[in-house]
Amino acid sequence: MKLRAIGKLISLALLALLISLVILIIRDLTTSTSPIPSYASAFICSSPSDTRSCVAVEGKTVATDTDSQITRFLASVWMKNSNSDSPILGAFDLQRCENSGISAGKVECVFFSNATRHDEAVLNHIFRTSRLFVTVTDTRI
Repeated sequence: MKLRAIGKLISLALLALLISLVILIIRDLTTSTSPIPSYASAFICSSPSDTRSCVAVEGKTVATDTDSQITRFLASVWMKNSNSDSPILGAFDLQRCENSGISAGKVECVFFSNATRHDEAVLNHIFRTSRLFVTVTDTRI
């Protein structure tokens, strides 16, 4: 039970961090007098009906995976994303990375619209080498 509570706290902390990042981007875009930075062209994909699609890497979890394993995996992905020269969008241009719950058995990481195929390939490799997933697929949302 404690592990689930810790996992949920970490998920909430990551969500709060992402929301803060979006607020900083919006604030910077509205107050900047310099030329538009490269990350300004990135947009958030919020629904499949958006004609400007984003790439997502999705992993279906192994039945024996625990909440703590998935939480550690997500934390490591965010740490790798934040260790880059791109402080706004991170190393992989990740928009969000979330666990839909062990019962649903799915982890999905969605990139911002300007992510490259290299970003997608690197994250796909991270998913596969973790050995936490039965299948790993790349999709457009």
